[in-house]
Amino acid sequence: MFFGCRPLRLRPSPGRKHCGNRCKQDTTTDEEGNPYYTGGAPSCLVDQKAATHYVKYNILLGNLPGNVDYFVSTGGSGGGAYAVMLTATGSHSDYYDYLIEAGAVGIYQYEDGAYTTTVTIDGTDYDLSDCNWGCIACSAITPLYEADMALAFEYYLDTGYSFSPPFQAQLAEYLSAAYMDYINAQYLSVLESDVGFDLNGDGGLDDAIAYDPEAHPEINGYYAAHLDLYLAEFTENLQWYLDNLNHAEDWTWFDEDGSALTEAEVGAMTSADKVQAVLEGRYADGSGGMGGMPGGGQPGGSTELIVGAPDSGATQSNTGSMDSANDKTYEEMVAAYQADITGVEASDRYGNNIVALYNPLNDIGGGETDDPTWTRIVMGASEGGMSLFSSLNLQLAWLSAGVDADIEWQWNGGHVPSEILGDFFSLNVDQMYGAYVVGETAIVKPEAEPQTANGAASEAAVRDITAWVTLDSSGAASFTLADIAAYRTSGASKAMRGFDVIDYGQEDYAFGDREQDARHWDAYLLELFETYADVLAPLFNGGSGA
Repeated sequence: MFFGCRPLRLRPSPGRKHCGNRCKQDTTTDEEGNPYYTGGAPSCLVDQKAATHYVKYNILLGNLPGNVDYFVSTGGSGGGAYAVMLTATGSHSDYYDYLIEAGAVGIYQYEDGAYTTTVTIDGTDYDLSDCNWGCIACSAITPLYEADMALAFEYYLDTGYSFSPPFQAQLAEYLSAAYMDYINAQYLSVLESDVGFDLNGDGGLDDAIAYDPEAHPEINGYYAAHLDLYLAEFTENLQWYLDNLNHAEDWTWFDEDGSALTEAEVGAMTSADKVQAVLEGRYADGSGGMGGMPGGGQPGGSTELIVGAPDSGATQSNTGSMDSANDKTYEEMVAAYQADITGVEASDRYGNNIVALYNPLNDIGGGETDDPTWTRIVMGASEGGMSLFSSLNLQLAWLSAGVDADIEWQWNGGHVPSEILGDFFSLNVDQMYGAYVVGETAIVKPEAEPQTANGAASEAAVRDITAWVTLDSSGAASFTLADIAAYRTSGASKAMRGFDVIDYGQEDYAFGDREQDARHWDAYLLELFETYADVLAPLFNGGSGA
């Protein structure tokens, strides 16, 4: 056993003994007992890549079971973000220097500066990459680059949502306009046949947002293909939910008076009865947390890499009257943003902008990476910590790159929802393996066995949605964008203001290092702060604006 090149830079770092979600606040001690920080972007993503190299190398050596060609990354929340980023950045050379510094196996640099990922085992050369064959991410907190704009835009579509304090209400309006400009500049475009919807009958979907407050006052003026697709995805996901209710196993069903049904009544329920009960909120599904995420290899020769969620420092929300807990004045906050963004844009020790490294949309289909064969992103339709538009944008980017990309917005699901109604992780992986590896092999979930015993919940845990959703005579569900906007804001599982609190957002656990806490990195926010300072500054931290 030997490597196919002479490693000139192989510097294992002390203290790196396992793969986990290292935050920039994480510390360890040096040989003299002095504490120092071990996190900071992109160290956690590099950890995932190094772990992938390690596992694949040991599979090739015969030390571990599995197949290096069929890796699937998965995780929830922050872990879901890393599962996506790991998949989106497979074999990207921007990460080679970090991997070499970490002592990762299978990535080396020659004296002339060129890199190699080739290892030789028993006389055979292998390319040892960190690419994934597939990805299943639950409530992925990514792309962070657009997170503030996208979430503000989604909440701003609800004309009845009460933004508070006034500073955040005004900023949400500005962020929504910025999101429209951002999306229109992306030129996201896919075939309707690929995305699965016929929205305008011409076979193509030019994904864009337009604004006309007089024509569309019910959703604050925004409309066009991006929102049409958003509504179509929502409709499809609710319809799937209603069509699969016979797969419910541990649900509790209630009558119109709020009393739990008897076992005889549950056994006699028809599909139509269950649909009506769901629309009226007369049930409790018993789900909670991230389900269907086993910790081992999957049937069919695939191997899974599980990515954990951060213990702290992820999505936060401000429940007080202050817009910033760190900066007393608007000028102090803007100065902090300017300093942090200048530091980020100056690049790190390897010449990279660490924020750009954490934007998967920069890499999907970009030619610098090896794209996966398939991806699936599961979001809770009522979760409030991340915009559903972000998962939609990931899907569009992957579809444009030729990847089989699916999104599931689980009706009434919260942050990191469980797999439900007969769908589960290993089934999804097996279905992809049957379709793409075995070929023409359709793997379907077992037929439903209708529930006969009622669950143990004491009361219904969901809402009556009949004011938003209607069924036609064939059982097809429909609603409007205004209905969906109201559903999203009323069902949010986190007390969000419509975007992450300015200096306690998704980014806290990732960006920065032992020298700099790069808390403020969102260049879109800074541009708004500078452009509209005359309006925003008087409203900051409880100001009246007078």
